[in-house]
Amino acid sequence: MLDDLFGLSVSLGTISHLEAATTDALEEPVAEARTDVQEQASAHLDETGWRQGGQQAW
Repeated sequence: MLDDLFGLSVSLGTISHLEAATTDALEEPVAEARTDVQEQASAHLDETGWRQGGQQAW
């Protein structure tokens, strides 16, 4: 898609590297969010469902 739209060639190695860098960058914020959610008195989950293909989905 990047090549088609913008003329940019991206190797599989670059994608792998960017995935690892993103994982590293998000490690701390995700851990903080997980801790914050676990410390709350309630989770305020929404289990509103819908029908998809004739079956109940969430």
